[in-house]
Amino acid sequence: MAPLLYGLLIVVFVAVLALSLRWALRKRPPLPGLPPGDIGDDAADLREAVTSGRAALRLLDDARAAIIACYAAMEQSLAEAGAVRSAADTPDELLARATATGIVRGDAAARLTRLFYEARFSSHPLNRSERDEAAAALEELAGQ
Repeated sequence: MAPLLYGLLIVVFVAVLALSLRWALRKRPPLPGLPPGDIGDDAADLREAVTSGRAALRLLDDARAAIIACYAAMEQSLAEAGAVRSAADTPDELLARATATGIVRGDAAARLTRLFYEARFSSHPLNRSERDEAAAALEELAGQ
């Protein structure tokens, strides 16, 4: 019974997180893309997203849910920086667009995207090392 409740709790958390993100993105006008290499004042937005990801890591013991929350925090920061994910975009397409416009540099976003795919679409258990890798990628993104 407990595993079922934990699974349901994770599904509800991810759904609320997705709906909150969608609502927040609807309420603000679209941001123009930044020229390559220019991150402007988006460091504050990125720090806020990293803080959100850190909070999820503290609150969630489940590695799968924590990785998904870290990815959602990265996706939110990319949207605030001008790389908004459309409904038809895959995470790889969003990553390619963010990289091409210079919003993302290095491989931290790619590592976090790969971990997201594994967390979202695999059925094998994820352990602390994957969770820690997602946290490290999020921290690396904060340092950009």
